[in-house]
Amino acid sequence: MSSVPIGTVIDARYRILGELGRGGMGTVYEAEHVTIRKPVALKLLDPLLGRNDAHAQRFEREAFAAGRIEHPNCVTVSDFGRHEDGSLYLVMELVRGRSLADVLDDEQRFAWPRALHIARHVLRGLAHAHAAGIVHRDIKPENIVLVDHDGDPDFAKILDFGIAKLVGDAAADAGGEQLTQAGFTVGTPTYLSPEQAFGDEIDARSDLYSLSVVLYEMLAGRPPFVSGDKLAVLSMHVGRAVPPLAEVAPDAAVPPAVERLVLRGLAKRRDDRIQTAEAYIEAIDRCLAAVPAASRAPAPIATPAPAPHGRAATPGPIAPATPGPVAPAPGPAATPPPATGSAPGATAGRAAVVAPAGLPPPSGTEPTVWAPPPAAADPLARVRRWLPRVAAAVVALLIAAAVASHLLGSHDARFDALVDQLRTGKTCAERREAVLGLRELRDKRAIKELKRARYRMRGGVLGIGDRNTNKCLKADAEAAIEFLQSL
Repeated sequence: MSSVPIGTVIDARYRILGELGRGGMGTVYEAEHVTIRKPVALKLLDPLLGRNDAHAQRFEREAFAAGRIEHPNCVTVSDFGRHEDGSLYLVMELVRGRSLADVLDDEQRFAWPRALHIARHVLRGLAHAHAAGIVHRDIKPENIVLVDHDGDPDFAKILDFGIAKLVGDAAADAGGEQLTQAGFTVGTPTYLSPEQAFGDEIDARSDLYSLSVVLYEMLAGRPPFVSGDKLAVLSMHVGRAVPPLAEVAPDAAVPPAVERLVLRGLAKRRDDRIQTAEAYIEAIDRCLAAVPAASRAPAPIATPAPAPHGRAATPGPIAPATPGPVAPAPGPAATPPPATGSAPGATAGRAAVVAPAGLPPPSGTEPTVWAPPPAAADPLARVRRWLPRVAAAVVALLIAAAVASHLLGSHDARFDALVDQLRTGKTCAERREAVLGLRELRDKRAIKELKRARYRMRGGVLGIGDRNTNKCLKADAEAAIEFLQSL
């Protein structure tokens, strides 16, 4: 969508002062209330999407969800309405700070006390949202902003409830209809919970998993699962054990109790995770209390090289697997069987899996000991060894099919909307905007429509004296045709 000129007044109440950023659904502007001169952030939905009932309902759902939340660790929404051109808008608290993603890009990773401090802020906001019947579904560094509040430079606030799920009374108050369906992306692959990857029903524990991914990234300088292939990342969430911090960030000096806490938050099965945001906060507090004060001083942090996924690479060389969260027991070293389900981490040698200091083991479990299998030949041993890998491959294929369906539906819906705008747009400028959008989609099906759109003859009699009402977009259409034909 094109930018709204500075000075434009939205709905006779909010004057646009400048652009703050833009995303897939629209643009966020700095604005002020024209009467009381209060500074605000105004999110304006793309007019093209606003004409789509599903997108409009989703935007209204964001306003409803965020409007139910009033907490220091969540960005406050104060108004919602429609601009004269039909665009929906959302008015939010204007936050002066930096996204956690930007800070991580600059600093790579944090000392563990700072990481726990930020995570604790996010958990406070999530606890309030969950109590209001709202599951965020997209907790990630880009949706967490750090501000200086009451002398705390790392006061965290949660942003963007655009794909939030409403449950219980919140869903009933909003009419009970859920908007998640094929064609809409729900969540960001790097931070998705296993149940989100599967497309299963989710609850508040999915947010806690995503927060644990963020916490791991703050400690390690990269998320636990990294790949240029989004489908591969989803399959890792479902079937691969979390890499020990000793491998990913050997010089991070994260206490074993802290790592065990993170691993429990990243359990594959939601029943094995910490169950509520409040319990997670209590676990952080117990973990801090259990770690001697002398060990809390952060070690020097080496700056790792940039990684392909855009956050940070593994600092230094890869060290042998020396997991912090397990205590070695006597006996010959052996390799444990491949991790499946909610494996809390890799295990080297014969190891006892114990609960963190100050933390009880997951509900319904007792500390257990894994020992190497007997040396006797087992004709089914090879089958058992390969079964988890085969299962992981099947899961990856299922996830690939599901995600492909989502992406295809979203792409096709956008394509159809742009073609409709190109054909029926009231002004040449509006139809030109559709040309640019079709080029961005990189879909060769648009070539036929673009060729036809170069000439839109109107007026005259029997072809005499008519004029091309698409003259303003002809050059852009020809450039788009040439671009698409080159793909």
